[in-house]
Amino acid sequence: MIGIALFLLSVQPGKPWGYTPLSPEDASWNVELVGWLDSVGVEIGSMVAHENGKVVYMSVRMSGDTSAILVLDISDPTNPYIYKEIRNDSLRRAGIAGRTGNYLHVWWRDYFGPNKFVYVWDAYDISDPLEPVYVKTIWTYVGGWEKQPGNMFWGGGWVRDTILYGKDEYKAFNITDPLNPILLGSVNAGGGYCSTFFYPYAYSAHPRDTSGFFFFEIVDISDPTNMFLVKTDTLWAPFAQYPMAIGAWQSPEGRIYVYMAGLSGYAWSLDVTDPHHPVVLHWGMRDEQIVYGGITRGSRFYGFGYENNLVVYSLEDPYWVPVIGRYRCDSIDYTDGGTWANGYIVAKGRPYPFDTFDLIAIFHYIGDTIPEDTSDTTEHYLEWVRTIYTGPELSFSISQQARVSFSLFNISGQKAYERDLGTLAPGPHTISLPGLKPGVYFLHLRINNKLIEKKIIFTQEGGFYRDDNPIRPANKGSKETKRRL
Repeated sequence: MIGIALFLLSVQPGKPWGYTPLSPEDASWNVELVGWLDSVGVEIGSMVAHENGKVVYMSVRMSGDTSAILVLDISDPTNPYIYKEIRNDSLRRAGIAGRTGNYLHVWWRDYFGPNKFVYVWDAYDISDPLEPVYVKTIWTYVGGWEKQPGNMFWGGGWVRDTILYGKDEYKAFNITDPLNPILLGSVNAGGGYCSTFFYPYAYSAHPRDTSGFFFFEIVDISDPTNMFLVKTDTLWAPFAQYPMAIGAWQSPEGRIYVYMAGLSGYAWSLDVTDPHHPVVLHWGMRDEQIVYGGITRGSRFYGFGYENNLVVYSLEDPYWVPVIGRYRCDSIDYTDGGTWANGYIVAKGRPYPFDTFDLIAIFHYIGDTIPEDTSDTTEHYLEWVRTIYTGPELSFSISQQARVSFSLFNISGQKAYERDLGTLAPGPHTISLPGLKPGVYFLHLRINNKLIEKKIIFTQEGGFYRDDNPIRPANKGSKETKRRL
C-alpha cells in the first residue's frame, strides 16, 4: 500500500496541461474539412493509403457480418468516392494487413461453429492503384480456438526495410519476396488498447484490470528473430479511462518520447530514451480532448475523437504537447481513426445525428505541406503499369500524350510479342495480347523513346477482350470526371 501511495504521488502532475477549451463560435482552428463521404458502410475498420496518396484501401463491414475491401478515390480530395468493392464469397470478415510496395495484404476470417475458425492472408497487386488484382493466398488456417492466430493483422502492421511487423501479438516476417513472407519470430506482447512502432522498439498500453491501472510495455524488435519484452510499467488511469491512442518520436537531441491519450480527456507523456527506466513527464486531463485513435507524423500527433473530431498536437514540446489545431463540427459525432495521405488526414467516424453507417472525412492542417503533383513533368510520362494479370494483356497509364511502343520477351530471352501503338492520349490504356501463354515475360516499354523495363506475369491463357479495337481505356465504367492517378 505504501508503494502504491508513493507511486501515485510521484506521477501527479504539478501543473495543468495549459489547455483552454474553445468557445462554440471558434470551435475549429487551423484545420479545415476538405472532403466528405457519407454512408460508407456499417463500420469502417482498418485503412491504408497507396504510395501515391491518391487512393485509400479500407476494410468495411457492409451489412451484418459481411465485410469488403473498398477502394476510395481521393485524387480530388474535395470529392472522394468509392471506386471499387472487393469481397470474399467464402469469408465474411476482412481487414487491411498493410501495404508492401506494390502489394496490398488483406486478412480474411470467419467462424463456422465449434472448433472451426478460418483465417486467410491474401495478396493483391496494386501497381494500378484503382484496380487491385488478386495474386495469391499466402497463408491459410483452419482449426480450433486454442491454436488460431488471433487478430494477427486485424490491427494493422508496420514495415521497415524488408521486415513486416504485425500488431497485437507482435510477429515479424521477412518480405524480401512480398508474395512469400517468412515468419522470423513473435513475442507475446503488444496489441492491447493501442500500440505503435518506433525502431528499435514497439510500445503498447494494456488494461491491467478494473482497478484503474494499466500496463505500459516496451518491446525490443531490433532482432526480428528474437524480439523480447524490455520493460512493463504500471500506470494509473483514473476511473479506468485507459489510453486509446499512442505515438512515439525522437527529438533533434536524440531523446525518445511517447504520448498516450484516451477516454475522458486523460493523457500521458513519457521519456523512454532509456527503455529500462521510462519516466512519466506529465499526465492528467485535457479538457474535452477525448481521443479514440491517433497518427504520428513528423513533429505532429493527430488525435481522432469525440467533441473535437480532429486535434493536432505539436511534439516539439514533449512535456506540454501543446494543441496547435482542431476541428469540431455539428455534423460529425466522432472520429476514431484514419490514415495519412500526402498532407491530408483521411478519418473514419460517425455522422450526427447518430446514424447506422460510418463516414469518411478528409482534413488538412494548415501547417502541413501538400506535395505538388509533378507527374506531368516526369521524364517517362508513365504513371503506372500493371505487372500481374490473370490473362495476357498489358495495362498502363501515361500522364501526357506520348508515342508508345513495346516488346515482350519470354524467360528464354526470345521476343514473344511486339507492337507500335503510335501516339496515345493521356490516361489509362489496356491492350489485349492474343496467343500468349501463361508465364513470366520481360516488358520493354518505350514512351517517347525512353525505355522502361518490367517483369510481368500471366497466370491464365487466352485474351480478355475480343472486340475490334484492341486498345481501350482501362477502368471501364468509372466517372468521366475522375482525375487520372
